[in-house]
Formats: sequence, C-alpha cells, structure tokens
Amino acid sequence: MMEEKKSLGMQPEETGKAAPVTPHDEEAPMPVWDEGVPSEKPAETEGEPQSEPVQAPWQAVSQPPVPPPPASENPDAPKKQSGRGQRRFLWGTGILAGLLIALYIGYTAAVLIQGGDTGLSAEGSAVIVDDGESSDGGFEFDWDDGEPEQSQPDDTQLEQPQHMAPSVSYRDQAIDLESRDGKKELTNNEVYKKLTNSVVGIAARYEVASGVYTVSQGSGIIASEDGYIITNAHVIGETRTAEVVVYLADGTTYGAVVIGYDRMTDLAALKIDATGLTPAEFGDSDELEVGDPVLALGSPGGLDFQNTLTNGIVSALDREVSGRSGTYIQTNAAINPGNSGGPLLNQYGQVIGINSSKIMATGYEGMGFAIPTRSAQTILHDLIACGYVQGRPRLGITGRTVEQNGYNPAGFQIESVGEDSGFAKVGTKKNDIITAVNGETVTSLEEVQAIIFEFDPGDTVTITLYRPSPQGGEGQYLDVEVELLADTGETQQ
Repeated sequence: MMEEKKSLGMQPEETGKAAPVTPHDEEAPMPVWDEGVPSEKPAETEGEPQSEPVQAPWQAVSQPPVPPPPASENPDAPKKQSGRGQRRFLWGTGILAGLLIALYIGYTAAVLIQGGDTGLSAEGSAVIVDDGESSDGGFEFDWDDGEPEQSQPDDTQLEQPQHMAPSVSYRDQAIDLESRDGKKELTNNEVYKKLTNSVVGIAARYEVASGVYTVSQGSGIIASEDGYIITNAHVIGETRTAEVVVYLADGTTYGAVVIGYDRMTDLAALKIDATGLTPAEFGDSDELEVGDPVLALGSPGGLDFQNTLTNGIVSALDREVSGRSGTYIQTNAAINPGNSGGPLLNQYGQVIGINSSKIMATGYEGMGFAIPTRSAQTILHDLIACGYVQGRPRLGITGRTVEQNGYNPAGFQIESVGEDSGFAKVGTKKNDIITAVNGETVTSLEEVQAIIFEFDPGDTVTITLYRPSPQGGEGQYLDVEVELLADTGETQQ
C-alpha cells in the first residue's frame, strides 16, 4: 500500500480521493447450448442394398420404392472428406473462435476502463473504498464516507444558487446540549416533522488534482437561525476553497462559505446568508444506552432522496475507529452515501450524533457510525468562533508513517521541519524516524497524535528519533526535547 504523506500536528496533505465502487450487478445465467438431437437411422431391409429414399415434401402419399440399380453397378458410397477440406473446416472454426474470444476480451476491457461492474465479486472482499481502513480479526474493512468519484476537467458544475454565499464571519455560537429528561417521547412521524426543516442537502465542488474537479453530495444540520450549518469535513473535500450549495427542505438554495473544518474529527462549519431558519435541538449523547431507538435523517444516495428517514437502534457506544479521532456511536440505522453530515436522532427529536461513516463490505450490513454530540460540541463551537480547534498542539513537521525495513524501525519519518518547530532547534534531519514519545513506543501517525494531544501548546515532550545510516547499515537512536506549538489552523491548510 502506498504510504500517505502527513503533516504533524498533524494531518495528511490533501490528496485525491479514491472513487467509490458501485454495487455488483446480478450474474447473468449461463447460456444453454443446443447440440442437436441425432436423427434416427432408417431401418435396413434384409437382403437389399440400401439407397437414400426420395420423396417430394408436398406429396401426401409415398411413391413406390425406387428399384435397386443393376448388380453390375455399385451404389455410390459416401464421399470421404479430403484432408484439404478438413483443414479448411478446422481453420474456419479456429478463426471464428478467435473472433469470439477477441470480442469478449474487448468488451471486458471496455467495462473495466469505463469503471463498470463486471458482475463478479469475491466473497469477503470490500466493495466500497473510502478514506480509512480498519482491521478486525484479520478482516479489512473499508469506510464509506460518501466520497464522490473524480471528474474530468470542467464536466462538473454546481447549480447556480438562488442566494449567493456570504463572506466568512465568525461568532461565539454555543452548541447547547439539552437533556431528554421531562421531554415527551415522539413517534417517528413526529420526529420527522420536527426536524425536516432543520436538515439540509449539500453539494460541494472542489479540486482534487490540477484541473480535475469532483462534486460530492451530503447532508447538514442547521445550528442557528441566521445560517450556521454543521456537516462532515469530507463532504466539502476538507478544503476552504470548495464551492458549496445548500438546499433547504422547501427547495430554496443558498451559496455557502466554509467557516472551518477539522480533519481529526471529520467536522465542518458552513455559513449561508439567511435568517429565520429553524435550528435543530441538540441532545446529550451521554444519555444514550445500547438498545435505544434512533433515527437517521438525510439524503442517502444524493439530493434526489433528500430528507429520507431511516430507523434503528444504538448498537454500541464508545466505538473506536482506526485512523479516526475520538469514539463513535454505532447504529444499525441505514446510513448511506449522502447521509454524511446529517443527524442521528433520538425519540425526543434531538440530535445526538452527526452521521459520518459506514462499513461497506461483503457480509457486513447495518454498521453505521456517528460522532457523539458530547464530543462534537467543543469542536463545533471553535470552528464557528474562529475557524479552527483551539488549544490543540502541533509539532511543526511533515512526514509519513513507515513500516520496519531492514535496520530502520517502524514509526513516523520526518520529511520537512518548519522554521518555528522545536525540531529545528535540536538538529533534526530529514528521514529521521520518530519511534517514541515520552518513552512510549509509536509506530504510526495516529499513535504520535494520541500522545501529544494529551499536552498543551508550550509543553515540552521527549521525542526518541532513529537516524538511518547513510551507508545502509544500522543507524543510531537519540532523544531530543521538543516544545509543542499552538495549532491555529496550520494543519488544516
């Protein structure tokens, strides 16, 4: 697997996303070949040489049998096919078979080049690829975050919104969590009516490579009556430069500006120029219990299915997802591409989670994940207030996770060091590998992040580095003291 370049404190650089794979078609039934039924052999008349009977097809009555030829004349024996004729027949059959094989190969190649589905699948293989992987007992999962296919230059355009996007503006907008205590339990229809005007559809267009754009569709939640909206970071391509259109439930469209986003938690905040909107009510995810009924509201499959309601239960709490920050609510409520950024709701009509991802693999169904509101509350407040998550430290380096290779251990390999980084003051070199933080062994970016996020900007940590030998032999280990920087959005560029 190709190693992905990362930035510490600490985020991967923006790259193109891999495209999602469509569900497999049903296999076509095998054709049944008619090899024919052998005709019956005419019975021989004893004592008489046989010749082929002749009968006109329009005659109703058979004519008398043809008398046998004179004894001196032998009846014509069947002509034996010459060797040349056999060769011609075999050559013709071979050419025909070759043409059929060539046509089949050409068709298969065309299907693969066009990204089509051959209708074949391997049991246990993942069918939708997304931006993160996890393993459980040796089985690799793929996370579907609603990632769209890449598009060719200029063939993806957004609908012109009825209202243009405003300029970026920040505000100290609190995301208050209300208890469900004392509230009336609602029917599914009552929950739908309460939330339908607080959930929006989102379309975003952004560049994934030079001159190559893609459009993604997802969902969002209205957080304030004057147009602050929350969604997933991956819905807007994890970039502030995305063109975004927001679709209200009544069909009104607004251009939106990206206020801020956070890769670590997959959360983002948008702003539209509107007033009088209906903000959603946010509940406390800490009140959830396994088995509680929940509902998901959003646009599964895209804007054509905006405001679709599905139901299920809380399958598990505090689920850790490999490559993601924090823990998640696991649910069997149907969550599909397009639900990303929409709400997970309790039976009181409160948002208790932001739908984020789903496992899509053969044999695995009903495994969706949502960001708990208790975890998202502070992140969303900071994104709306200043565009980044406050109080988060960073190391000021870029690099990539590497596996053990010969003498070189697994860890996070440094590729560049910022001028303001503490690493610049201790003589760190390119290709040095971080193998431990404060004495705790690390083998990946996520493990480095998990440790340094326990500290504040300005704190000092001990970093163990492995410096590879220029001659390819065994290198050396050294410990350095590094002061953590404040992350004011540098890792989200």
